Amino acid sequence: MTPGLLRGSPLRDFPGNTDCDDSDGTINTGALEACDGIDNDCDSGSVFPGEDTDTDVDGSLACADCDDADPANFPGNAEVCDGSDNDCDATTVFTGEDTDGDSDLSVTCADCDDSDPAAFPGNTEICDTIDNDCDASTFATGEDTDVDVDLVVTCLDCDDNDPDNFPGNVEVCDDSDNDCDTIVDFASTEVADLPGTVIDVSPASATYTETITVAVDGVVEDLNVGIDISHTWLADLDV
Repeated sequence: MTPGLLRGSPLRDFPGNTDCDDSDGTINTGALEACDGIDNDCDSGSVFPGEDTDTDVDGSLACADCDDADPANFPGNAEVCDGSDNDCDATTVFTGEDTDGDSDLSVTCADCDDSDPAAFPGNTEICDTIDNDCDASTFATGEDTDVDVDLVVTCLDCDDNDPDNFPGNVEVCDDSDNDCDTIVDFASTEVADLPGTVIDVSPASATYTETITVAVDGVVEDLNVGIDISHTWLADLDV
């Protein structure tokens, strides 16, 4: 038996050995430094690389932190939907954080509609009645109003002051663009309120122009009547 060696004790723990923590057998003058925040080798001048720094001040040593520049990422932290490895365990992710259903570069858990690539956080709002930027408080100009209450928002309505004019409506003889296709299908020169000969304008092709002789209060006039025949129209004009 080596003189001075305590029976059953490691060689490092004999009396007179400069052990900085004689209660922990892993800490002694011959131990290797590890990333544990402890002076393993009892040499206060040497440390494990990154053991004495915590750049992002998240309580995790740099040598143990998977991202010491981000305080939201450190071992033991809870995963959130931010596209980062919050718990420093690459095998665990927040639900929907590793998928992108519509390939708009916004992960599922952060996307308000992961089935529509036109809707994702940070996108620009346009007039399409969709929450493009995933912020329900912002709209394209005129996207949140319907002045004439025709169920078409202002920015999509060609005349939001007239409930008879909106996309998809049926054209009638009122000198207005009822269906918002930029074509006024009935011209104001038509005398539609006077009974007379029915002119069958068909088949449909483009715009039909007819010179009609009309007698009003005994005065005979020629009218050049332009008629949109993208459909078949019956113009009721006096002859």
